[in-house]
Formats: sequence, structure tokens, C-alpha cells
Amino acid sequence: MFSGMVYLPLSRKKIVRLPRWAAFTTLRVEVLPPFKKKMLTATLSVSRSGLRCADVVRTLQQLGVACDVTANTTLLPVGDGVRRENGCRIVMGQVANKQEVERVWETLRKEHALDCAHGKIQGEASGCVFDLFGATRCPG
Repeated sequence: MFSGMVYLPLSRKKIVRLPRWAAFTTLRVEVLPPFKKKMLTATLSVSRSGLRCADVVRTLQQLGVACDVTANTTLLPVGDGVRRENGCRIVMGQVANKQEVERVWETLRKEHALDCAHGKIQGEASGCVFDLFGATRCPG
């Protein structure tokens, strides 16, 4: 034992080394669980004329994606005016990585004839999905 240190057994395998003064003080010692992989929150906002969120929900359910889907209306600039499109905001709360979001986007793009979408990945990036998932190919 080192001078000035007290060893406090927490379990058979874990021993915490504390300063000697801690033996006479009430301490709160927390044993952290094993490192868990950080999960991300991601949002995809998709829109297309005639898009039905019920169809998008069905596709996401077939993919096994846990998410919250909210219907919205998007107004896009066209010439001097705006064009109205039906949209769906998809919030995925348990995403392991960027590739998982890309897989969801690619499937939605093919199944629902989507041209583009806006994506946001917590703490990483936000913008056109074509910018998020590779070299920029964003049409806008």
C-alpha cells in the first residue's frame, strides 16, 4: 500500500484507490457501466408533389426503422413563385451511424421517387442529402 492512499474494494474485480483523507470522509463513488456506443438522432425531411406520409411510414416499418413521422407542407421556390409539396419529417432517435441514415434515404428515394431531401445528423452535419452522403451532387 502506498502511503497516503486507501484502497476501497467495490467488488471482487474493482478496487478504487483514494487519498488517505477520504477514509474519514463520506464519498459518493459511482461505478460507470461499460462503454456504450453513442447513438445519434437524425432527421430526414422529404417532400414531393402527391407524397403520402402513410406510404412513407409503411416503407420505414418494413425497414424496421424506429422513428417519428410528421406530415408537413413544403413551399419550394419556382421561378418568381413557389410550388407546394406534401412532405414528411422523419426523426430517428436511435441511429448508430451516418451509413444507417444513408440506407434509409436511398430506400425512400427509390420507393417514393424522391429527387432530394434535407438531412440533419446530430453533432455531425446538416444539409442536402447529396452533400451529407458523399461529394456534393445537390441539384439546388
